[in-house]
Amino acid sequence: MVAKRQWVFQSVKAGILGLILSCIGVLVLAIIAKFTNLGDSVLSIVNQVIKIVCLAVAIGISLKDGQYLPKAIVAAIIFWLLSLALFLIFGGNVKFGQVVLDLVICLLVGGIVAVVKSKRR
Repeated sequence: MVAKRQWVFQSVKAGILGLILSCIGVLVLAIIAKFTNLGDSVLSIVNQVIKIVCLAVAIGISLKDGQYLPKAIVAAIIFWLLSLALFLIFGGNVKFGQVVLDLVICLLVGGIVAVVKSKRR
């Protein structure tokens, strides 16, 4: 029971840490965008890169003690759900294609980081 609780805790911690790092990155991007003339397409791409990097760092930091792939997938889904919820709270317009793309990207990042982390141990 303790091992399962630890497993879930690591996944939730990675998802929440990824969201916090992503929010900080997006706020920095917003400050930069305020003082420069970045186009919407550039902001969208940079936002995706920020999310990818933050999720990868969070998974890399938070997951320990084997079973990296399932933990990383759960962490990626938690990150995706939390970021979607935050986006909706702030009044964002949801497009089905973008939501699915975000989920696929999160799952790919989680899987890649889990494989790399398991090979390093």
